[in-house]
Amino acid sequence: TMLVDAFREVKEMLPTPDAVVFLQYKYDCNNIKSLLKCRVRGVEPTGMLSDAGSVPLEALREAVGSGDFSVLPRNMAAAAGEAYKNCLRTADTQSIDLTLDRACFADMAETAAASGVPFARRYVATLTDLTNLAMTLRVIRMGGSAGRSESGSRLLEAALLPGGNVAPDAWLGLLDEDEEALWRFVRKGEYDTVAETCGVGTPLSAVERATDARMMALVREARWLPFGAELAVAYLVGLEVGIKNLRIIMAGKDAHNDAAAIRERLREMYV
Repeated sequence: TMLVDAFREVKEMLPTPDAVVFLQYKYDCNNIKSLLKCRVRGVEPTGMLSDAGSVPLEALREAVGSGDFSVLPRNMAAAAGEAYKNCLRTADTQSIDLTLDRACFADMAETAAASGVPFARRYVATLTDLTNLAMTLRVIRMGGSAGRSESGSRLLEAALLPGGNVAPDAWLGLLDEDEEALWRFVRKGEYDTVAETCGVGTPLSAVERATDARMMALVREARWLPFGAELAVAYLVGLEVGIKNLRIIMAGKDAHNDAAAIRERLREMYV
């Protein structure tokens, strides 16, 4: 595919492939989660896998069969074995998502730091914070005291990702407040542009578009650099967004949605 070819060509050109390989980890994570869940359920992962990861799909299939996940980045390798054993014991496939998502972001942060490219570290930290924001909002919206209950706190604590600029305890502390307090908190920090278009009752789909726009604002900073690995990161992220928009358009047309409804779902582009 276009994205697979782009990752390969960019990594071949860069002296430090780690500067962009961290972008592939989310595909590795989704692939191994799908393979593990399908193994537990006894079904084939038809149409669920992507070739855009850093680990070949055949190697991942062999890893699931053998129980040796060393082909994955360090944190995901450890998490995959743990998640699979727990799921077989409890039949709780949700634990696969929680365990591997945290491991994926930890691997992204480590690889971005090892690349020596400050922009890569900023990208991962920003993505972590915005993901944590969305998760905190979801738990708060679980319904009144449900979000602030002990179970709500445990859920959020298990779901919050490491490596962001905002400490996990800051997000956890917001469970003692209401949704308005969350948006006040966001307005005071570096993600204030998200709060400019979002507030109490904003649909989650609109919040996701706002956080995607904040990520793209960060990526656009690379446009002013004459050279460097930052340009490669920006190019690949921009290509991912373009492909996502194409899928949104095609899905909207298949569903016979009008142009205005489709346009509302589109993400901001790199250029």
